[in-house]
Amino acid sequence: MILHIGQRKGNAVMFGWEEVYMGFSMDSYIKARNALTESGIPCRTKRSAHTGAWLGRGHMPQSAIIVGRHTDYTKQFYLFVKKEHAEQARYLIRRATEAEG
Repeated sequence: MILHIGQRKGNAVMFGWEEVYMGFSMDSYIKARNALTESGIPCRTKRSAHTGAWLGRGHMPQSAIIVGRHTDYTKQFYLFVKKEHAEQARYLIRRATEAEG
């Protein structure tokens, strides 16, 4: 998703930054981040937790245990780089994570 104003990170707009990675695997996230760091590409990170559940009027606190939910998909990881590094970053991330699957 490309925004005309900038890339969103949570509620803040990240001017000049572009999302180059989004995934649920911490191992893949670490490989992707390390590939960028080793290549000298500065990056910003974000992690979202999706552990709450809709209970009608409110929501379940994130600390509550949800029976039946696959815990591998409760945390989502993001990497952002400056727009001028986005193409190279995607290439490096693809190379670093392609051995997985």
